[in-house]
Amino acid sequence: MKLKSAHLMRYEAWECFIEEIITAQLLVVFDAGCRSTKACRANSLTKRAESGGLIACSHCCNTPKMANTHECNSNLCGLEAMDNQSTQCYYCGHWADARQGVVTDPLQCVKKKLCGDDEICSVTTKNIGGVTKYEFGCKQLLECQTHTIASLELQGVHTGIDIVQLAGAGTLQVIGRKRQINNCDICCGDDYCNDASCESVRRRLVTFANANRLNYTSLKVIQ
Repeated sequence: MKLKSAHLMRYEAWECFIEEIITAQLLVVFDAGCRSTKACRANSLTKRAESGGLIACSHCCNTPKMANTHECNSNLCGLEAMDNQSTQCYYCGHWADARQGVVTDPLQCVKKKLCGDDEICSVTTKNIGGVTKYEFGCKQLLECQTHTIASLELQGVHTGIDIVQLAGAGTLQVIGRKRQINNCDICCGDDYCNDASCESVRRRLVTFANANRLNYTSLKVIQ
């Protein structure tokens, strides 16, 4: 598996992994990402996840990713049937149980997450105590449509969508907290599309939107 940052492989080999976890509320969730080959061999039979849930399935793989295909762990632990329904995203600092917190370099985020059926990828640039940090994860599609289309309009993209009407159905929010400011907040609908800084992902969406290749409903690129 090719990692986003080559220096992470300097000292040991890494593989993709997937875990099916049964939470204390008896919900089935999936945890995916990268871990060392040594950890894959040692923890393949671990019965309890770091979040406290029980691990029903745990597998690693290192099959090279081919063009137009998903990572090798997308077909493990029974996920194949869900592949066309759920979006897979980079995932750092967005949820309380994330093994990676917010990062100061987008390339540092190697954790991955299988989002819910009504969620897509998101990335946020934050200023926390004067330090720029990046948060990656999943957000509700309706919320994403609202603030992403508003953000594209501010970048000069004419979407033809009534932002006021859309905000009435969703949640158009400007977040401002003491010592924490969201400088950029964007979503995208393709697998692992939140693979860079918020500003970079936004520029990418603007390019596709101006070329009439962005679906404003799903926020996916039109092939």
